[in-house]
Amino acid sequence: MKNNCPDVIASGVLGMLIFTTDFLLLKIFLAYFTTNIDVLVMEMDAHEYEIKSDLVQMWKEIVEKGYLLNKG
Repeated sequence: MKNNCPDVIASGVLGMLIFTTDFLLLKIFLAYFTTNIDVLVMEMDAHEYEIKSDLVQMWKEIVEKGYLLNKG
């Protein structure tokens, strides 16, 4: 039986990103790929930054560990 836990965690984190970020989701991905976090920080107040920075960190870990790769 295949363990789908990483897939479930990845989809849960992505879901949280989508539902907590309106158009900031695009900025999060741009910040991730350009490592320009300043753009992301300037457009959020402190509370939003705390929440979204945690989600961004979780998303980075998911991407880095390759949980989203199709393992066939």
